Amino acid sequence: MQLKNIILIILLLLILISLLNKIRKEKFSENKKTLLYYIYKRENELLKMKNINLIEDIGNFDKIFSSNDFTFFLNAGHIIFRKILKNILKISKIYPDIKFAIIDFDLIKHNKLSDNDKIWTKKIYALPVMVTKSKEMIQNYPDIEKKLNKLKRKLY
Repeated sequence: MQLKNIILIILLLLILISLLNKIRKEKFSENKKTLLYYIYKRENELLKMKNINLIEDIGNFDKIFSSNDFTFFLNAGHIIFRKILKNILKISKIYPDIKFAIIDFDLIKHNKLSDNDKIWTKKIYALPVMVTKSKEMIQNYPDIEKKLNKLKRKLY
């Protein structure tokens, strides 16, 4: 009799823990402060652009770099990301042949990266970062802004 009660209590505790974990996960997904969450909620115009790729599943940086003209490593922790997103949107509207990739740095899981991709992430010491198709890495906002402005002047 007492063993049945103990088993029942353990079972109820496991169910309670499971329910609490589910509630916690739902609250986390509602309150995500990630770049992609921000884009989906506030900058959904970016989602409509065919030449902008939001990279959610990081597989191979070299492949991403070679298939896009510019790849941006951003995160929602820096307020500057909004300015960069607006520039990307302006350029992509006027010149749909230029391909952009946006990677949410906060979503990169280092344990799932290849050795080559881990080398790339170790090179990133500050965000935002822009990588060109030729793998030129630009690591600070003023330099990225100069490069984008230079591109805009060329294109206009």
